[in-house]
Amino acid sequence: MGVSLASFFSDVSHELATAVLPVVLLSLGAGAGVLGIIEGSADGLSAMAKLWGGITADRVRRRKPLAAVGYLVTAVGTAAIGFSTQSWQVLLCRVSAWIGRGSRSASRDVPMSEASHPAARGKAFGMERAGRSR
Repeated sequence: MGVSLASFFSDVSHELATAVLPVVLLSLGAGAGVLGIIEGSADGLSAMAKLWGGITADRVRRRKPLAAVGYLVTAVGTAAIGFSTQSWQVLLCRVSAWIGRGSRSASRDVPMSEASHPAARGKAFGMERAGRSR
């Protein structure tokens, strides 16, 4: 339930920031092309962070701190977009947030898998997935 709530609040804050991102960029004088560069960079680096996060989660014994840091980086990066005064700052914040989001996935999923009974794993992951906003 705790992981589900963390996923829910993390995704809600991300979705709120994503919804206003085009307006923020327009107010900074940036156009649709800059938004495309920001989103493409964030998605690409997030995929690389997922790979790194999976490798790291396999090699360490304590995964909870890795997941917590991932949630923290996502929250700080997303919130910092509101303080950006130039489009490159928005890029940096968005990429940071997405790297945090990508890196936390495996370190969150492994303990959830280990903590649940094999017959209830589907329920555990379904509950976490239900907490996501999309």
